[in-house]
Amino acid sequence: IFRMGDGSFSDISGWKGVTINENKEVTKITWAPRNPFQNPTRYVPKDPIERIKACMPTPKAGGSIDFKWLPPKQKKAAIFKMNLRGTINTWVLPRDLDEEFDVENNCLEGSFDTAGLPRWLFSCEISHNQLSGSLDFTALPPRMRTFDAENNSFSAYQMEGRLSV
Repeated sequence: IFRMGDGSFSDISGWKGVTINENKEVTKITWAPRNPFQNPTRYVPKDPIERIKACMPTPKAGGSIDFKWLPPKQKKAAIFKMNLRGTINTWVLPRDLDEEFDVENNCLEGSFDTAGLPRWLFSCEISHNQLSGSLDFTALPPRMRTFDAENNSFSAYQMEGRLSV
């Protein structure tokens, strides 16, 4: 999907689920496996390039991810149900990430430091992973409206706005 026949990477502007701005900087990544029960779209883009992109396969599930490689100008990262392995170092997330960080339904493990989340992040969904440790709810970004961490291995008792081990 991302590589040409000769092994080189295809131009990122053609990657399905990737949005770039006028400076060719990645601003959004939305990757999830296709739903086989979803009705196929009836919309056919007029532009031939857009028509080709609409028919491209989505990334295959599996593998690992290192969030330090997310583009610095990225505003949204929705990479869910991809069976990805790895840890989440919130301190290396793009500081421009202000819309959504959705990595639910993967195989991510380790701790999750709410203090490292980008200051203007609006929504964070880390549910259905294998994350553990404690969560400091007092350190969530002030603009945060949605924080979903269910079905992980976070500690069970609450003390002063914090789940502790």
